[in-house]
Amino acid sequence: MNYLTKLDKTLTKLAVVGFIFLAASVLLSPASAQTDQTLFAIEKNTIPPPFSAEYSISMGSMQLGQLIIELLNDETNAWTYRATTQAQGLAAMFVGGKKMIETSHLEVIGDSIRPVLLERIQITNNDNKSERAVYEWHNNLVKTSYKDRRLQHTLNKYSLDKFTLQLALMSNLKTLPKRSKVAVISKAKIKNYVILRHGEKTIQTPYGKRHAILIERQRGDGSYIIWADKKKYGLPLKIQHTKNGKIQYEVMLTSTSLL
Repeated sequence: MNYLTKLDKTLTKLAVVGFIFLAASVLLSPASAQTDQTLFAIEKNTIPPPFSAEYSISMGSMQLGQLIIELLNDETNAWTYRATTQAQGLAAMFVGGKKMIETSHLEVIGDSIRPVLLERIQITNNDNKSERAVYEWHNNLVKTSYKDRRLQHTLNKYSLDKFTLQLALMSNLKTLPKRSKVAVISKAKIKNYVILRHGEKTIQTPYGKRHAILIERQRGDGSYIIWADKKKYGLPLKIQHTKNGKIQYEVMLTSTSLL
C-alpha cells in the first residue's frame, strides 16, 4: 500500500470517527453483551452544558485536519450533538478537501437520554458514504441506511447512538465500570466493542496540565484510547487510535468553551 492510499484510508476513518467514541451509532446488545445498564442512565443535571470544542488531527508530524464538536440545547428536553471533520493542508490536497458532518438529535426521557435521528453527510471524491439512522421508539425499531444498505434493528430502553453514548460516558465518568460491552451499528451493521476504564494520568493541554481518566474502546486488533478530563464533564483532551500496537493518528484538544 503506497503512502497516499494509506493517507486516504486514514482520513476516511477519521471522518467515520466524528468524535471520540467513534465508529457509528451505538446500540446496547441483548443479554449476551453483559452491559451494565446503569452506565447509560443519565440525569439532566449531569449532562454537560452546551459547549463547543476544537481538535487537531495528526499522523506523526503531519497535520491531517480539524475536528469541531458542538452540543446544543434546543429545548428543555431536546439536544443536538454535531461533529465536523475536515481534512486540511497537504492532506486536503491529496484527498480533495474531504469533509464529514454528523448530527444527532437527542431527547431526555426520565432518567435516560436517547437518540431520535442521526445523520452523517460524507461525500468523497469517488463515493457517497453518508449514513442515516431513524429511531422509532413507538415501534421499538431503528431504521438505518448506508449506501445501498437498508436495515432495521430492534430497540430497547438502552439503545443509543454514538453521541448519546458519549454524553452518558461523560456524565457517568466517575462511576464508569472497569469493563463494559456495547454493540455498535456501523454502516448499518452491528459490531461488538469493549469499553475499559484504566487509571488516571496528567496531560499537558492549551489550558495547562489536566488530570484525565483513561478510557479505551477495543475491537479486534484496533483500539481507541481517550484521555477524559476528570473535572470537566469527561471532556476528551486527547484521543489515540492504534492498530496492531501501532499508533495510526492522534486527536488533540486545541480550544473549548468548557475550560
